[in-house]
Amino acid sequence: MIRVVVLDFDGVLVESADVKTEAFVQLFPESPEHHGAIRRYHLRHAGISRHVKIRHIVTSILGESADEHRFEELAERFRELVEEQVAAAPVVRGARDFLRVAQGRYPLYVASGTPEAELRRLAGRHGLSSSFVEVYGSPTTKPTMLRRIASAEAVPAEAMVMVGDGESDRDAAHETGVPFVARVTGPGPLAACRWQVRDLSELQATIDRIDAA
Repeated sequence: MIRVVVLDFDGVLVESADVKTEAFVQLFPESPEHHGAIRRYHLRHAGISRHVKIRHIVTSILGESADEHRFEELAERFRELVEEQVAAAPVVRGARDFLRVAQGRYPLYVASGTPEAELRRLAGRHGLSSSFVEVYGSPTTKPTMLRRIASAEAVPAEAMVMVGDGESDRDAAHETGVPFVARVTGPGPLAACRWQVRDLSELQATIDRIDAA
């Protein structure tokens, strides 16, 4: 039986995934020929730390060298581009109702690639903070978050569920043995996942099906 629910933030609780995709492109306006590769890389690795992605984009996609100061400047510029837009983005359909009902049934956690201090601010601005036992963000990796939650709740991995919209969410769940529910809104790699929802109005019914499987 599922006893703990862990949710990603962008694209699962808040409709903000596209905001971050475009922000990575906007960081590098002088390199339009690389924008397609930047988008593809971000989408493949949605959910991991922006610092990791910025470093990869600069060194491996743009083929440039940069020092730590440059990486930090880019990360701060990214934060400036996205924080207000994410705060203004709508909550995913069904999220508030699911959290209200599920809060009395499961310990609820957030596991996101967003820097933790920023993530806590955003959860607060959307009025979601009180629903969660803990809100975890980067630099902690998602597999580490899932293991930490399982230990804190004293449950086996198979008694948890991870809800995500990115391949990194799926991979973290598979690495740790946690059942995975994909939020799928169109074609893509997650369309092959066994458990799927279009939005969080379907989540409780999906968890019930996992319990019955």
